[in-house]
Amino acid sequence: MPVNAVEGKVPSAIPDLVAGFLSVGLIVVNIVVDVDEPLWLTISSLVCFGLALPFAALPFFHLAKYGEPKPGDAFYATTRVADRGIYSLVRHPQYLGYSLLVLGFAFLDPNVLSVFLAGGALVFFFVQSIVEEKFCEKNLGSEYDVYKTRVPRMNFFLGVYRIAMRRFSKT
Repeated sequence: MPVNAVEGKVPSAIPDLVAGFLSVGLIVVNIVVDVDEPLWLTISSLVCFGLALPFAALPFFHLAKYGEPKPGDAFYATTRVADRGIYSLVRHPQYLGYSLLVLGFAFLDPNVLSVFLAGGALVFFFVQSIVEEKFCEKNLGSEYDVYKTRVPRMNFFLGVYRIAMRRFSKT
């Protein structure tokens, strides 16, 4: 979660909390309800889990390294736009990672309740990314506006494509 280190303000985390509760509910449903899913759904689930790992974990390190928090501040107390590493691919890698985890759990035991919980969690993770966008626009200014034109919110396919096109256009 980005924070303005100068003012100590943080964006609203309500959508994030709702998404978290829905995600936990999804995991509980997967434990309680056993559905025989086809092999392709199991494989899809494993792919989602595998892709989720770097998107959910790397931002913690990359914010601390590229966001330049002041010494002694939390890793998310960024003083500049973190636009390198995983943040050069998507603007909200954590929410992309969490969304992939939710999809992975939804694929494990697909049923009406798990689809409903997963859909709700995905919506609230997306809403939280919008809340944080507004926060970053306000607190990081034009540097963030430029970053937004270069890097997609959570579409990593588009992020890879844009990086590739920038590299090929330089040659």
